[in-house]
Amino acid sequence: MIIKVNLQTPEFSAIQKAGEVIKRGGVIIFPTDTVYGLGCNAFHIPAIKTIFHIKERSIHKPLPVLINGPDQLAGLISGRIFSLAQELIDVFWPGALTLILPANERISSLVTGGTKRIGVRMPKCKLVLDLISLTQLPLIGTSVNVSGKAITNEMSRVIDKWECKVDLILNAGDMEKVCASTVVDLTVCPPKIVREGAIETKRLYPYFKKIQRSN
Repeated sequence: MIIKVNLQTPEFSAIQKAGEVIKRGGVIIFPTDTVYGLGCNAFHIPAIKTIFHIKERSIHKPLPVLINGPDQLAGLISGRIFSLAQELIDVFWPGALTLILPANERISSLVTGGTKRIGVRMPKCKLVLDLISLTQLPLIGTSVNVSGKAITNEMSRVIDKWECKVDLILNAGDMEKVCASTVVDLTVCPPKIVREGAIETKRLYPYFKKIQRSN
């Protein structure tokens, strides 16, 4: 099923339909503030397994999770949000920064890749935030591509390759070429930039240096 949607002012009917698919354990493709995402309920194991299968992704590679705000972190991470994490959240969320934090016992090893860590992001995208708010569920939000292959934001290619593999596509048309999110591992000291993306490394280092000075 394909539903056209306005990315800037998403129609409630489209979000409602996507929410229904998510709640029943389906897999959807949806636009985000970076790339088209492949997603499902972050707690639904069969749906997560489907994503691994259709992406041809190693089960040892973690899957990122999208949330609609810091309050949702409590159900995902172990312990409290420490000072550096809170500062990065305050400055860069919503936005293209994924933070790797200790996962709690509710999170499947499929999501963490067996690392007991979880990558979490609050996207700057009304459609995704509305979808998460409607379902009250964190979403797996990985790029729409076969693992290791190029990512495309061209809807015609997305439909040709993926329509038969998912339950629903929210079609916002071709998206601008935007970098994926920057990924920072906060479970190590000093913090490690796992992937530089839309947020440049030089914007993050001042926050890391504060931690180094305090130590």
